[in-house]
Amino acid sequence: MVCGNTSYELAQVIGRFGDTFIENYSPNAYVQRTLRAIQHCRISSLGGHIDQCDVCGYIRISYNSCRNRHCPKCQNTHREAWIENRKLDLLPVPYFHVVFTVPDKLNRLFITSASGTMFLFNVKNLSVVFRGKFMAGLVKQIPQEKTFIRELYQTGWVVYAKEPYAGPEQMEYLGCYTHKVAISNHRLLNTDESGVRFRYRDYRDDRQKEMTLGGAEFLRQFCQHILPKGFVRIRHYGLLSTAKRPELRELQQAFGLSVPKVIDKKNWKQICGCISITTRTAAPAVGKAKWLQLECIWLAGHHLTVYPQ
Repeated sequence: MVCGNTSYELAQVIGRFGDTFIENYSPNAYVQRTLRAIQHCRISSLGGHIDQCDVCGYIRISYNSCRNRHCPKCQNTHREAWIENRKLDLLPVPYFHVVFTVPDKLNRLFITSASGTMFLFNVKNLSVVFRGKFMAGLVKQIPQEKTFIRELYQTGWVVYAKEPYAGPEQMEYLGCYTHKVAISNHRLLNTDESGVRFRYRDYRDDRQKEMTLGGAEFLRQFCQHILPKGFVRIRHYGLLSTAKRPELRELQQAFGLSVPKVIDKKNWKQICGCISITTRTAAPAVGKAKWLQLECIWLAGHHLTVYPQ
């Protein structure tokens, strides 16, 4: 995982246009808390800690992350941890990448409320079954007019299925989607009083283009991607569910796979491969040095000294 520095950040946009957006659109308290969390991520207002290199003695001050799932700064570690955990669940069997889509006629409802490859199911039949299951659940949860239901049934529902070109280990590709945020900082090109200029991909011709929006309008569109409070973005079924985890481990052992009985929880440095010192450290220290926490910096200027053991 490579983390590069960017000139502009979403936090700057929120700091500049957040009040105007709230005044114009009156978002709910949950959306406002999300914006505040992103705005204060990794700055002194969230507190932090002071670390010292145990080899060269270099001291570093790090500010705390907001850990909000919509923050472009906080998803890398969560993504890498998720990918690593999912790799531990793999079996030495063929896997397929299947994408279900729904008609664009449902957009407003959502906002307001390989050759010769053998597949388990025929993709066209899978599309019909998916449409039937989805519509049955929709009508049960949110009753709709018969004309609208008839129109949805007459619309073709697309199901895309293919064998992963890199095999089941291609979790990195999947992780880019499961932990993707509305816009990453590296796509922001400029922000000033006139608005926000950013880069996007136009999938109609598959080209990268630039767009400028007013600051409040930019935040309005960003907030449309904020998931409802308590919404579960990733669900695991079958053998991947928590209830079936013992059966999955037995299958892995039957295939001769080595599976750890207890999975140690790693910190962000271990997950990102950043165990060694990465700033102002001489080459001999790389791979050997560790950060030792000297002090915690709390909100309102309160400090708590923590001496390393």
